[in-house]
Amino acid sequence: MIASIMLLTALAIDVMLPAFESVRKHFGLGSESTKTVQIVTFFFMGQLFTPSA
Repeated sequence: MIASIMLLTALAIDVMLPAFESVRKHFGLGSESTKTVQIVTFFFMGQLFTPSA
């Protein structure tokens, strides 16, 4: 069970990464902006603070 959660977490991050350029354009951020990294940060925070079954 834990292994499948870890697999899905890695897959979700890999799916998010290509979208960073589109997110920057949508919010009018510069190409050097690192604000999109907060998406991954908040994703991990959600993983940490979600109660386990």
